[in-house]
Amino acid sequence: MSLINFQTAFNTYLKSEAQQLNDEILRLTAENCLDEAKFARVQLNIVDIFSQMLSASVQKSKNAAQWSEALSEAYLGFFEKIPSSWKINLEKCTAHGLHEEAHIETLKLDMADKLKQSFLVQLDQYLTAEREVK
Repeated sequence: MSLINFQTAFNTYLKSEAQQLNDEILRLTAENCLDEAKFARVQLNIVDIFSQMLSASVQKSKNAAQWSEALSEAYLGFFEKIPSSWKINLEKCTAHGLHEEAHIETLKLDMADKLKQSFLVQLDQYLTAEREVK
């Protein structure tokens, strides 16, 4: 098993998440639920961001002897850096009673956490399966 195989598998998951959100946006827009559609677009943007960060992390890790460790370090680092400003914005919005903006920041943080947890689970499953093959 290789880095490229794992990347392909996790990209499939990310594309599935994006497709579900796209479908939800279309449905909500057709139902004239424009606020909800806007919130789904926010979540879709987070999936897109972390899809791009996966590609960058793979490029960084492709020559490493232990690709899984290098990939984890690189990719998980983005889950610390990128959402840090969202956490600050959430605190500010909450303090100022900006409920919709706070909700948007919460959606961003929740989606990032969902993607991070999925990455960790899928990588663990992938590595476990790889060890069983050996």
